[in-house]
Amino acid sequence: MGVHGLWGILSSVQEYRPLSKIGCDSVAVDLSIWICGDKSIGPLPALHLRNLFFRLVGLLRQNTLPVAVLDGVAPSLKSDVMEQRQQKLTGKITTQKCTKPNRSRIRFSKISQECIQLLNSFGIPWVQSPGEAEAMCAFLNSSKLVDACITNDGDAFLYGAETVYRHFSMDSRDSSVCVFHMHRIRNVLNLTKCDLVLLGILLGCDYWASGVSRLGPVGALRLIASLKSPNLNVDEHFLIKFLTWLTSTCPQNCEDFNLNPFDLRVCPSVIKMWLRVGVELKNCPYEEIFAEFLTSFENRNWILPKQESVSQWKRPDPRKAVSFCQIHLNWDPAYTLQHFLPVMAIWDLRHPQIYNSPSYIKSLIDYQIDDSVILKPLRIVKKRIVNYVDSYEVEWERLVYFYLLSIDGCQ
Repeated sequence: MGVHGLWGILSSVQEYRPLSKIGCDSVAVDLSIWICGDKSIGPLPALHLRNLFFRLVGLLRQNTLPVAVLDGVAPSLKSDVMEQRQQKLTGKITTQKCTKPNRSRIRFSKISQECIQLLNSFGIPWVQSPGEAEAMCAFLNSSKLVDACITNDGDAFLYGAETVYRHFSMDSRDSSVCVFHMHRIRNVLNLTKCDLVLLGILLGCDYWASGVSRLGPVGALRLIASLKSPNLNVDEHFLIKFLTWLTSTCPQNCEDFNLNPFDLRVCPSVIKMWLRVGVELKNCPYEEIFAEFLTSFENRNWILPKQESVSQWKRPDPRKAVSFCQIHLNWDPAYTLQHFLPVMAIWDLRHPQIYNSPSYIKSLIDYQIDDSVILKPLRIVKKRIVNYVDSYEVEWERLVYFYLLSIDGCQ
């Protein structure tokens, strides 16, 4: 998934960070990464929903608001890769190529709808991407609507993300993420966004799976470094012109290559590598690949959500959460509320204006809060230290909703 070998190339600028230290207010979450990762583990029922529940709880308890992003219609360039993945999943190899490949991800529509129900019960904002989820995550990040992206797909950087959290882990012994910053990729590795797209073409990516045969990350980086010259502005237009010349003229030797119209001079060993690239990229849709990654959201006619819609955390709804978890996870209401009530308490503590307002009833109506699910703190029991953080143990008044559950026979 993404550019082959990219994370290995970026490993030198990777930063390990405990989840409690990520230090951001909001993150865009590529939901498909979590869903597909959990689905690949095995036939455990609704594992993706269970993990989503606890991941949301974990982020919210760290004062970080997740903004879930769902996949839309895949680019036409991705049809072949999607077909190969489908064959791998089903074990069926089709000999006839479909004239209209299915790019709408219908298989995931039901799963996505279930995830949306759970997100709504938490009051968490979500965004439906018209195309790739990692592209929307990148646009939200580059537009400063969120502080970072949670994804394992390195394509987020090619689409323009500035900060990516990879290997998101909720392990009780080591809840953490691996942090990558685009400014470090530029400054330490001397790689621009255009360079990363070229890496995708050379090494293989979702839109050109084969890449160049027998070319690894070290060789690809040598090729990119050979284009770095004070006299050259290595942007998208230059790279397209260079690849067009390379694949159309097909230079046969060093002398032919040195006749290039770009005044490009490189060592013979690198020229031999470029000659092989020219042959193998003859049928590569490199112009379309550059366009897919480098076209802005405005030129795609994508509309980004407004700041308030992705920064507003609505009050969690225990009724929806209990109902959802009973139906989809077969959880007892008490178990659901055991994990859900701390999230409600966090929301209430962040919105004291509701309870301090002179027009208390109006505040409840404005925030659409049912008075049977209002949390009321009674007293501080004692001071505690939780994960090396000074904390208070608080006793709360039992929810009216608990009594309603008991009457209904749910407890």
